[in-house]
Amino acid sequence: LTAAYYLRTKGHQVEVFEAQDKAGGMLRYGIPAYRMPPELLDQEIAQIEVLGIAIHTGAKVASLEQFRKDYDAVFIGLGTQTSRMLPIEGV
Repeated sequence: LTAAYYLRTKGHQVEVFEAQDKAGGMLRYGIPAYRMPPELLDQEIAQIEVLGIAIHTGAKVASLEQFRKDYDAVFIGLGTQTSRMLPIEGV
């Protein structure tokens, strides 16, 4: 979302494809609501949409090749949906 915002302010046409049902990625699904209230996140996403950025939710990317055919450039921001333990003793 941050990349989309800054690219749009530089004049680029931008679309966001979100695999989940709601936009926000790890901000929505990885941070507890008491730290990042969903209402606040929704307000910030609405501000991004006002800039003319289309956000497609429930849109998993099946093929990067298809995106390369349809778009000049692609930025992939992958969230970590499963936790990982660091290989450090005592973690």
